[in-house]
Amino acid sequence: MAGFYLAQDDPLRDSYHAGRMRGRGRESDGMQVADVSFARFVYPFVFKDADASSLQAIVHRLKAAGWAAGAFPEGDLLPHVRDYLNPGDDGEATAYLLTLAQANLERLAQQTLCPVHPTPPQWQIDLPDRCLPFVLQGAQLAIFRGGIALLTLDARPESTALSDWLDFVYHFRAFAGEAGETQDLSAPTLHCGDATLKGVKPLIDHLLEPAHPHAVKDLFMRNLMLPFTALYVEGELSEAEKYRLLYRVRLCFSSQHELYPPCAELRPDHPCLLEYAQDMWFTFAQQAAGFVAFNAPSDPKSFFRADLPRRCATATSYCISSRCTRSLC
Repeated sequence: MAGFYLAQDDPLRDSYHAGRMRGRGRESDGMQVADVSFARFVYPFVFKDADASSLQAIVHRLKAAGWAAGAFPEGDLLPHVRDYLNPGDDGEATAYLLTLAQANLERLAQQTLCPVHPTPPQWQIDLPDRCLPFVLQGAQLAIFRGGIALLTLDARPESTALSDWLDFVYHFRAFAGEAGETQDLSAPTLHCGDATLKGVKPLIDHLLEPAHPHAVKDLFMRNLMLPFTALYVEGELSEAEKYRLLYRVRLCFSSQHELYPPCAELRPDHPCLLEYAQDMWFTFAQQAAGFVAFNAPSDPKSFFRADLPRRCATATSYCISSRCTRSLC
């Protein structure tokens, strides 16, 4: 796509060129991420040749393995969509929502990946220049009639550094395989207690094991999950640095990537940016989605620090499934 021409008197002209000269991810240097931030990774797939009765059997087996039945949030749904997703006791189920609590997820990981480890395992990810601890806070599985399903992992680095969050999201989303002709990114090395994994696929396989023998087919980019990241960024940035960071988050670049974006990608009216409030944006791309807030109101009980993060987390599956569906069309 051709870039916009910035006129000599355009106020973005100087800030744009100054931003391009910064090269690597300097806009993340020294920046912090508030505790209300989160990252969720969605693995879209389909149960092949699964009819309504077999999907119901899958749900029963998952419940027996520790998954709990849930209901799709109804507050922001149109009535006919609400009735479709949550038909009630007398209606035929058109979708299932299951959740796996953090304690059950830790127990499953310990039993299947590192059974000799005496306590809940500590997770770590090998980044190019450091090892970063992280936690898995739970999982969610949405199954729709026809066999399409979305497995969501709630994972976050044990760090408040923005650079750690950017690097974690970039690498963790690759759940298997090596970079080559068929995929762009190698799965990172993960440590779960005493076990070493190449990507999180072994855990995904164990999570979905009760659903077998139905074959699972990926629906998105090979061996990649779709991240939805909500970043509450703390610290001072210039306007140019804010738009560079939005560009970095939107396209899922790490803090180490050198960026040379065309001026069109740094415009505040970019079609893949949705300004929600002052210094707050939703970001959209084929491979990721997210929310970024710069220095949001500090009251922890305010809407922006309490209710809004919860709503963003609730909307994760809807946002990702929408992007996934559009990419498949």
